[in-house]
Amino acid sequence: MKNRSSLLVEILWISIGVVSLYLFLREIIGKDIREAGMFLLMSIISFLLAWFRHNQRKKS
Repeated sequence: MKNRSSLLVEILWISIGVVSLYLFLREIIGKDIREAGMFLLMSIISFLLAWFRHNQRKKS
């Protein structure tokens, strides 16, 4: 059960990262660079947290 919930959290972080990356690209096309940076930062953080959870899950 613990491993399954950890996998769910990892998938959630990846999903948030993909959505943030999509919003980043949409803002770049819309020429709103200031908000685009925020979405890029959120995307990077989400992917890093997913990678961290993935490494934790593999160690268990």
